[in-house]
Amino acid sequence: MAKINEVDLIEKNKMQFKFSNDDFCLKFLLHVFPQYMKDKNERSYEFYERKNKVYVELTRYTGEKYIYQKTIAGTNIDVSYKLGLVYDEIKQAWFDSSNKKYPNYDELDTTYYTEEIRIMIVPNVDDNYPKILEKMHKYNLNCLYAKKYVGKSISKQELVNLFKDQGIIIEFEKEVNTFLK
Repeated sequence: MAKINEVDLIEKNKMQFKFSNDDFCLKFLLHVFPQYMKDKNERSYEFYERKNKVYVELTRYTGEKYIYQKTIAGTNIDVSYKLGLVYDEIKQAWFDSSNKKYPNYDELDTTYYTEEIRIMIVPNVDDNYPKILEKMHKYNLNCLYAKKYVGKSISKQELVNLFKDQGIIIEFEKEVNTFLK
């Protein structure tokens, strides 16, 4: 990718700074991944204990949610974080291999953490979008946050569809701002 010019750097920094606000992060994430709040009454997670996989089912979502493990300006990533959803209780927990109940499961975490959102921020997406896509694949990024599309080779919708087919969501600042109002 070409070196970022000073105007784009200033714009990128402004866009990135918005993520220092947890309320913005929460609204952005729920706009990008609305499925995180669908069917939220029960969730499950898994972890390993001494090489044994343990499944945990959570029940009765409390309504509490928060931003978890936020990193701004990390190595090869502009912003990353998860959403934590708090539940009242553990419905059940068991070992995968034996289907045996997990002992003392009431001591386990009652918070469900979503998949990490890993964001690249680019003020202007142009016809060099294949390089952006290549970098996003290289660093396993799943969301591109851009101010605008200025390319000529394909339409904005074709660009969105191309990235979506690769498992990457593109969000443009204008649409995000409209959603946040």
